[in-house]
Amino acid sequence: MVLSLFPIHTLAQTNLVAERLGLSCEKILKMKTDKWSEYYTQRKRFSEADQNIAFVVYGDCHQQRNNSLAKRLSPVQNQRIARYRKLFRDYRVASEYLTMAYAGGGTLYAHLAVRGVVIDEEMVEKIINLYLQGNRRNIGLDQQLRASINRIRRKLEVGNPQTAKNRAILAEWNTQKQANTEYGNMLRSLNGIEAMLKQERQDVGRVILQYVDKSTNPRYF
Repeated sequence: MVLSLFPIHTLAQTNLVAERLGLSCEKILKMKTDKWSEYYTQRKRFSEADQNIAFVVYGDCHQQRNNSLAKRLSPVQNQRIARYRKLFRDYRVASEYLTMAYAGGGTLYAHLAVRGVVIDEEMVEKIINLYLQGNRRNIGLDQQLRASINRIRRKLEVGNPQTAKNRAILAEWNTQKQANTEYGNMLRSLNGIEAMLKQERQDVGRVILQYVDKSTNPRYF
């Protein structure tokens, strides 16, 4: 079968302000993700789609808080943050859809891809706080960072859809094309992150690679 990918970006049409249910972003963020999701779904239909919206609302509030905090940074730093956010999100989402390809389907992975916006903003907040510390030393890829990148690449290689073993698995579900696309998306995003980290502070690089490593999940690893 050919898998139908969940339309993540359709949520962009949702009125997120209205979906705060009359609460401010400050109050929502104080509730933490799980409590807010419970609060939201109790007032809706308890559906998976409602949970997705709850997480997107929380992520949007967190991004607004991050954007406010980032006003204290330079334009160059803000540009780098925006690029890191996009590259990491692309990597994380592709990882879920690659997992979906190997599983032969399952909306679980699509829901996780949507709800991961909360993780994106957690990472961004940590980057902003490090930038605000003003430490300009130790730029570039040291031995530890290179080792982290190599470890991630080894983990990712296990999911290479071009190996004989993986081609056989994907053939069973007719998902080779999806796997090829998402694996390629993960590689491109990782390459983009690595290129940026060559000109980045090492403390920032360690935070980013920790999040990338955790998102190199596919559950067949």
